[in-house]
Amino acid sequence: MNTEYKPRPWLAVLLNVFVPGLGFVYLNRLALAAANILFFPLLLLIAGRAGLVFSAWGFLLVTLVLTCFWLASFSVVFRLARRYSMASRGWSQRWYVLLAVGIVGYAVVQYCMSIRGTLFGYDIFNVPGASMETTLLVGDKFIANTLAYSGSGGSGGSGSSGAHKPQRGDVVVMQNPAQTDVKYVKRVMGLPGEQVSMRDGNVLINGKPIADEHAFHDLAKPDQAINQAFTVPPDSYFVLGDNRNNSLDSRHFGPVPAEKIYARVELVWFSYGVASVRWDRLGLAIK
Repeated sequence: MNTEYKPRPWLAVLLNVFVPGLGFVYLNRLALAAANILFFPLLLLIAGRAGLVFSAWGFLLVTLVLTCFWLASFSVVFRLARRYSMASRGWSQRWYVLLAVGIVGYAVVQYCMSIRGTLFGYDIFNVPGASMETTLLVGDKFIANTLAYSGSGGSGGSGSSGAHKPQRGDVVVMQNPAQTDVKYVKRVMGLPGEQVSMRDGNVLINGKPIADEHAFHDLAKPDQAINQAFTVPPDSYFVLGDNRNNSLDSRHFGPVPAEKIYARVELVWFSYGVASVRWDRLGLAIK
């Protein structure tokens, strides 16, 4: 059995592309591997919980730092591999060890991303439909604050802490009360204990019209006025889509319990239209 080897620079880089840090494991630089692996989740954790990703400049800064670190890791692992001379083959150069570490590392990364709302304090979504036009357009990708309505620092959605309840006008990500695996984005219009109705396209709270500058009425669609007055139960919220004639919202499934409100929409971080990037929407704060 050949007990000597010389690391291949291209393989070290390829391994680092597959799983951050795996190229350093291949070179038996375990301290660098650990630093490479931990940097990404730690930065995302700090950026999410400190709220850096909820502003255009903060999001840009975090993206640049992540990208620069990612590219720098390729350069470092490539240079280290080139400087190696023949050496004894250790456990970290065995293909089955690299495969096992790679599979575990990839699974951990995917798991962390699947629970990013709870872990990092933010989540990302794509807008597939027109129910929130013109505030959110089809093709917008936005970031939402999952800690916005959490008073204890945990995952958002309880809405029960006095200083952290949804406010009228907030654009929120919520679970469909009838289909908890489906999330919608809507605007909070009615608060607990209020009576909500509509007349002549205007939203009335306790019989009085309110400011509703975000409403969009698509005249090509049939009117979806409320045919009854809803009394919002305690610890629940009445939500509407800004595109009032093209939205499945509380007019259909009723007020939404506070625990079904998942996050508050903060920022459009990318937007792609019919044929091109909508540059004017990048970094747009959602109001």
